[in-house]
Amino acid sequence: MTDNPNPQSEGDRSGRADRENFAAGANFSKKWFNILFKDKAGMWTAIFTGVLSVFTYFLWTVAKSTDETSRASERAFLNFSQLGLGVKLIGADARWAGQEFSLNWTNSGNTPASDVVIDAGAQAWRTDLPPGYNFPENRANTLSVVGPKGVYGTIATVSNVDLMDSWSGRSRIFFWGSVVYKDIFREDPDRLSEFCIEMTHVTFATGAPPQSQTVQRVPTTPSTAAGIVAPTSDTMTAFQWQACREHNCYDQGCADYTQRVKDARGAK
Repeated sequence: MTDNPNPQSEGDRSGRADRENFAAGANFSKKWFNILFKDKAGMWTAIFTGVLSVFTYFLWTVAKSTDETSRASERAFLNFSQLGLGVKLIGADARWAGQEFSLNWTNSGNTPASDVVIDAGAQAWRTDLPPGYNFPENRANTLSVVGPKGVYGTIATVSNVDLMDSWSGRSRIFFWGSVVYKDIFREDPDRLSEFCIEMTHVTFATGAPPQSQTVQRVPTTPSTAAGIVAPTSDTMTAFQWQACREHNCYDQGCADYTQRVKDARGAK
């Protein structure tokens, strides 16, 4: 075994190498510190401010989404629910004159609807409603409030002539309406719901009708006999209904939102 001829010199070299490596590392760190940080406090402040702004924005969007979800679940929501059969109308001659129908509105929300203004209309047409029809309305009622899950009905009347024409296939009967209201979030804009439906499949009870009201039904299919006589009663018992092509919408999704709200609030 050969002894190290100069152990002290080898140790000195090793220590010197360690010191040089440490100094090199320190110089490297100092170099990058100077590059990144020296006299750059303003730059880093701006960077951290930007990062903080981004995270703040994300937190705001999450909070906004949560608030909108809460509003949607808690707000009042008035909408048309169904067309109901009302009373039979008798004229001054004690004969059948027409029929009342109830246009039923339901607040399906969890809070009251306030400052409620309801408008409605009904009309018989020989054809379908023309595109772009303006749906003229009559003021049905102005209410202070409709409670959560509450139902409110307005009345529309249809003459016996229009009903018999609808049964015979000579005309079509349409109902439409709108409601403007506020929910509990007072800073939100006015709410609007619109509807339009067509009444179909008018049905009468059996019995002896007044002879002056007997009509023949217009064939609607090749298999329909031309000699089918009018309903054997002036008592209407049933009908169906279907949505129109237009005027079924909510809030700003309605093309005439601004005008409907203006008309409702201006007339109060």
